[in-house]
Amino acid sequence: MAANIQAYLENLQQPWGQIYYDILFEQLKDIKGKRVLDLFAGCGQLGIEALSRGASHCTFVESNRQAYNTVESNIKLCKMEHSSQLVFSDAVSFLSRKNQFDIAFLDPPYNKGLILDCLSKLVGSMSNDGVIICESDNREELPQTVGDWSVSKQKKYGKSKLTYYRKDI
Repeated sequence: MAANIQAYLENLQQPWGQIYYDILFEQLKDIKGKRVLDLFAGCGQLGIEALSRGASHCTFVESNRQAYNTVESNIKLCKMEHSSQLVFSDAVSFLSRKNQFDIAFLDPPYNKGLILDCLSKLVGSMSNDGVIICESDNREELPQTVGDWSVSKQKKYGKSKLTYYRKDI
């Protein structure tokens, strides 16, 4: 699904390829019926892919007007308006709202400390069996724990790294 959507060309990171998506979503197993957050949505690839694989709803958050417009176009292109909410906001401000998610994707611009700014606010919006997936530069240090959430998996892919957080049981 993600290969057919319009990319936000100002993004400094490489768009994810289908193999990368397959690896990511294979790790998540069954996402049917899950509520997803695509924070730093960019062009909406992660959230749209989640919806195409059965997630019930995705909230896309983007603070750049051009990227926001791209996400909006891609949601319409994929006919996913009924299961999407698009919010024009910076990530930290958005996280001060009361929401509940099962899966959260954080794919901010690299090496700007944005993941650290968001994680402590985000954990309060997650379901107990939820997962937070952060994409970062593979050299960027992320905390091992945030509140009662800990790194459950970390994997490097070229210059990028995926870090999965789950709630401690």
